[in-house]
Amino acid sequence: MELATDAESVAVTDVQRAVTPHGLGAALAKLFPISFTGSNLAGACTATGVAVGDVLFGIAGLTDMGQMDSKFEAIVTVADQIQQTAAENLSAKNFVALVLPAVLIVKNDPDLANAAVRLEQQYRSLRAQGCS
Repeated sequence: MELATDAESVAVTDVQRAVTPHGLGAALAKLFPISFTGSNLAGACTATGVAVGDVLFGIAGLTDMGQMDSKFEAIVTVADQIQQTAAENLSAKNFVALVLPAVLIVKNDPDLANAAVRLEQQYRSLRAQGCS
């Protein structure tokens, strides 16, 4: 099995953690967007509608375009808030994130739950390696 990126093809042998087409399709169908404003330091950003355990994908800047995943938590830890992890003033910046609701992950399909977690891990890993 290979994981394709736009820069190279990376051999992957861990098929037990591979995201199945069913799991990927189910996860993507449940995503919803949410916008929020950053904080003046690391801490809470109001994001009405997110719940504890929701998985955040692809946080992007609207004020300053670009990926901002590294500046925020990956999984919501406080209801109606997204925690800013970067200790910088982002209070004048607006962001958007794709959210996979935790309630869907917990109560429904275990394949979806596993796919959501693995998809987030793979996404963060590729972003850390500089893949877009």
